[in-house]
Amino acid sequence: MRKLRGLSWIVASALLAAPAAWAQEQAQDESAAKRTRLGLQVPDELQQLKRDRAKERGWALTFMSTAAAGFDSNLFNSPDAETDSAFYDFGLKLESLHYFDAQQSLKLSLEGTGSLYPESSSIAEATQKLRAKYSNRLGKRIRLSFAGTVKHANDDEIDINGNEFTRDFENFTYKAKPSIRFRLSKRQALSLAYSGAWSDYEETSGQASLDWWAHGPAAQYRFKLSDAASLRVVYGFTIRNYDENLASLKDGTNLATNPSEKHHYQRVDVKGTWRPVSWLELDGGYRFKIKDDRFEGFESYEEAKWTTGLTLSRFPPWTLHAEAAFTQRDYDNRLGDLATETLEYDKLEGSITASYKVKHGFSFYAHYSYANRDSNRSTGSSYRDYSFHRFLTGFSFAR
Repeated sequence: MRKLRGLSWIVASALLAAPAAWAQEQAQDESAAKRTRLGLQVPDELQQLKRDRAKERGWALTFMSTAAAGFDSNLFNSPDAETDSAFYDFGLKLESLHYFDAQQSLKLSLEGTGSLYPESSSIAEATQKLRAKYSNRLGKRIRLSFAGTVKHANDDEIDINGNEFTRDFENFTYKAKPSIRFRLSKRQALSLAYSGAWSDYEETSGQASLDWWAHGPAAQYRFKLSDAASLRVVYGFTIRNYDENLASLKDGTNLATNPSEKHHYQRVDVKGTWRPVSWLELDGGYRFKIKDDRFEGFESYEEAKWTTGLTLSRFPPWTLHAEAAFTQRDYDNRLGDLATETLEYDKLEGSITASYKVKHGFSFYAHYSYANRDSNRSTGSSYRDYSFHRFLTGFSFAR
């Protein structure tokens, strides 16, 4: 968390009173690493060049870096937007691709991102990620892959108005994912995968552990409607178990302990893309997600999300990307302000990114995003109404 002094005592108390599961969900929603990856992109033509070099020489290295400065109007996503702040993002990524032969390949990547805030004298957020993926073509129509990821994230303690709060969200996350892809025809492909993940949090004295592990299968079907249009459908099922996360009764009352907290997730994703002309790509998607709290259902919900986006490259070296999303979430048992209605909220999001490609691998980019969440709950620490504006501009380099 960030060492910021401008946040009011009321909001600080609300953060401390929040259940462990909610605090973890908020920590996972941090967007700094996602912001930084805006600049850690590899152009399509450079990716193809690296593939060709890897096939010819055995190894191909790609280096990416980015630095950006921006402003966040509501740093803690609070209803009254007590704290705004400038921020500085930076990131580095090294990627290596190797072909053992025509069928087998290995891709390695090492990535580090971080964010600084003027109110803090230390790094507010930083992540390091190591990823490996091995692929083997078992004939013309079958490809087998194994992917593994190790990620470390640090999150500083909070120092607000001279008060020290010691919940530490530093953690290591380990992921493994075997998958197999079947090429059904020239236009169709089916992928099956099974993922496992374990997150090990830094323990805080006197507070329940946030450690969890999760696993589950997923299936993906791709259909190329034409040379310009495609459709993707994904189904996934995940079981997540918590070591010590406090359980909640149906009315929201926390129990002293619950070593068998378990959540089930199901999701269906549908996304279509269409490129009517070479310089324009459109996409639209729908996701339906169900969370099933297996204890008494306090955290159970249903969520629907609609997305749309476009990428415009009509005026090179400029590229413009815009996207929007609308989310509706309805809880089964969490209450809103009235005892006769359950909690629900709508969330509207939008962003636009403009990039300008300079010579020798350099690009400049500017990004603006907006979000507004409207719920039927006006009190309490979790799922409050909020809105924010975020703007950043920076440069990226890929070679």
